[in-house]
Amino acid sequence: MSALKRGVFWVTDIENAELIIAAAECDTNGRFITPPASEMLANSGCEFNHKRVWKAHGRRESYNFYPRGRVQIRRGKAVIYCNPALCSERIISRVTAAFGLCAGNGISSVRVFADGSEHYKYFVNF
Repeated sequence: MSALKRGVFWVTDIENAELIIAAAECDTNGRFITPPASEMLANSGCEFNHKRVWKAHGRRESYNFYPRGRVQIRRGKAVIYCNPALCSERIISRVTAAFGLCAGNGISSVRVFADGSEHYKYFVNF
């Protein structure tokens, strides 16, 4: 079983559910156990920032080239925010496993929020 984490992710291949993730271990209230590098966090220092993570990993494409999402955890409940194109059972299952979102890690529920707003808009066409 993977440790409980929160952070951000991209899906570079929807058909094969290939992920790029940036995450850090946290407790069931979402508090970081192992703090991530500050260059990957928003100015508040509390959340991963997609643009900063992408830049820190030295990727050539724009941070919004691939569809992306975020995992947040509060009071033992996880929420996966993502572009609607990522709401397949296969992709959500991969995200759930990668972030350790299970009862064994103290998670009582996982909710998926398909966010079709400009915030999760992407450019690649699959």
